[in-house]
Amino acid sequence: MLLEGLAWGQETAGVSWPALRGAMISVTAVFGLPIISSSGPEESAELVAIAARQISAAAREDGYVRPGYRPKGWRKRALYLLEGLPGVGPKRASALLAVCGSVRAVFTADEATLAAVPGLGRSVAGAIVKAVGEEGAGAAAD
Repeated sequence: MLLEGLAWGQETAGVSWPALRGAMISVTAVFGLPIISSSGPEESAELVAIAARQISAAAREDGYVRPGYRPKGWRKRALYLLEGLPGVGPKRASALLAVCGSVRAVFTADEATLAAVPGLGRSVAGAIVKAVGEEGAGAAAD
């Protein structure tokens, strides 16, 4: 969010500074929308151009980096990936990893192999096979 022309501490349109500051904190902290402040149109244009260059450079260099929790260690990362599958929580992820040995083995397993994992069953096994999909099966849905 670009906030143009508001001087910090200044009352605007009869709204007190503490109320404005509280609203800005809510927008940033609660709704996750950063606020960039500028003194006027020229600075706003400069800030937008800078942001566009930074976003463009980041996209070229790193691609998309998923925000949030990043588990450390092989096992925690494997469990984290498996918990992203439909119907798979921490217990089922651990069981899948124990039986199959790796995330790749889970992703390449057939429905019968997955259904044999303790606590999984045919319906969850089918959902996993469908989610992992055959080559090109999910491309049209994305």
